[in-house]
Amino acid sequence: MVAQEQLHVHAVALSPKTASEIAAAKAELVEPLSKAFANSTFTKEQQTRILDLCAKYRPVFSLNRKELGKCTTAQATFPMPPNTKPVNRRPYRANPHTEAVIQTCVKDMLDDDIIEELPSQWGSPVTLVARKDGKPRFCVDFRSTVNKHLIRKTWPLANMESNLDSVGSAKFISVADVQSAYWQIPVHPDHVERTAFVTNSGKYCYKRMPFGVCNAPWIFTEMAHKTLGHIPELLIYMDDFCVLSATFENHMKSLESMFVALQAAGLTLKPSKISFGPKSIEYLGHIISAEGISVGKDRIKAVQNLPTPRCLKDLRSVLGVVNFVRRFIPDYAEITNPLVELTRKEYATKSRFVKAWNKSHDASFAHLKRLLTSAPVLHFPDFDREFVVHVDASEHGCGAFLAQPSKADPESLDMIAPL
Repeated sequence: MVAQEQLHVHAVALSPKTASEIAAAKAELVEPLSKAFANSTFTKEQQTRILDLCAKYRPVFSLNRKELGKCTTAQATFPMPPNTKPVNRRPYRANPHTEAVIQTCVKDMLDDDIIEELPSQWGSPVTLVARKDGKPRFCVDFRSTVNKHLIRKTWPLANMESNLDSVGSAKFISVADVQSAYWQIPVHPDHVERTAFVTNSGKYCYKRMPFGVCNAPWIFTEMAHKTLGHIPELLIYMDDFCVLSATFENHMKSLESMFVALQAAGLTLKPSKISFGPKSIEYLGHIISAEGISVGKDRIKAVQNLPTPRCLKDLRSVLGVVNFVRRFIPDYAEITNPLVELTRKEYATKSRFVKAWNKSHDASFAHLKRLLTSAPVLHFPDFDREFVVHVDASEHGCGAFLAQPSKADPESLDMIAPL
């Protein structure tokens, strides 16, 4: 309790104090946060109160890369076994266009104090991967260098389905995303050299935690939970934060608690990824609205773009992706049964797998894709109304789902969850 009070005092000390300072902060945030209130279910008065609260904690919002936060409560470490020998790789070959993009990224990171030019016995190559919007993302390939020798770290992730159900039962919802989350955690000085990457222009080391290091997700998740885990109405999943409340006053208190903790820890949010009181939100790959939970468009697209498996590894990868949304596919076990049969060890070689793959597997694979495009909305349960269990079975499997009579049409059922 004392620690939380100290955080509050520290955060308030950093915040705008006078009326003119708060007014100036509010003016700065009006445009960046305009999208945060798009399609909001909050009243104009409630939106004004939230904007005033944001202005009070202006340092929590990054309006540009120069305002990127720097965590004061944690550092990224990359422990390795004793006597580990450094690994130094050559740069990957790149065409002129790719090389130009790499050099631009390096310059930007130097300007923003994310990296520094530093000699190191370690060295990992650089590659570019496409973002969702098609733009290139600068990535360091640590697979054969740092990741090969790291002592693995773990931290428990929240149960995704429990989080989704919690979001659906809340009356007041706001979501936020940490700006360039990994880059807000400084690298421990003793481990900076291990983050070295090589380009045709030189060798550089990260001062902030880089993407691509296998321990990075757990380092950030641990920090986030230790920083924000004391807030009862806040769900944390990696760098996605979701505030859920039964009343607006409680919502304001929880938002302020989150801002206080973030500001005290030196962390900042991305205004364009914040949403206050949205009619629907995309959270953890799902779309959540008052109607229920449905599969996110990106998830559907990912499944639609899956190529036909040509080996056991491909099939397991496909089933892993589809399994993420299995709750939305009626009779999932029966439909995937032909595919699951091919995951046995006897089909481990590519030749045996290709020989065994037949029209029934093509049909099962295509059927899965079709069903997902028309996947049902999973409705939220109303515990004041009766429930119905729908059961179906065949020689290949059995299935069941929990439902309730539809309010719009009592003759039809609203699916709540598979059983």
